[in-house]
Amino acid sequence: MKAKVTFPNWDAYKQRWLAKISGQIVVNLDEVGQFVVEQARNRAPVGTGRLRDSITYIIEVRDGQPRCVVGAPKREFYAIYQELGTKSQPAHPFLRPAVYENAKEIVRILREGR
Repeated sequence: MKAKVTFPNWDAYKQRWLAKISGQIVVNLDEVGQFVVEQARNRAPVGTGRLRDSITYIIEVRDGQPRCVVGAPKREFYAIYQELGTKSQPAHPFLRPAVYENAKEIVRILREGR
C-alpha cells in the first residue's frame, strides 16, 4: 500500500517560494546589468563621450524568461558601426568584449549576487 503525503497550504508556499526566487533572479540580473554597463563604458571609444555615457541596460521578460539587455539607445545609432565596423571603418567592439571577457564573473553574479 502506498502512503499518501499531503503538504498543507502547498499552493501558498509554492507561490511564496517562486516569488522569492524570481525576485532574487531579478536582483542578480540588475547587478549583472550594472556590471556589464560599467565594463562596456570602460571599453567604449570616446570622441565626445555621448556613446559611452548613453550605454544602459533594461531587464525584460521574453517568453517567460527574464533577461538583461545592455546597449545604447537608438539615438546613438552609430553604436552598431563602432561595435561591428563598416566597409570603410574598422570595428571598435565594446559591448561584446564586456560580456565575453567577463563571462565567469557574470555567471558568478547570477548565482551569488555582487
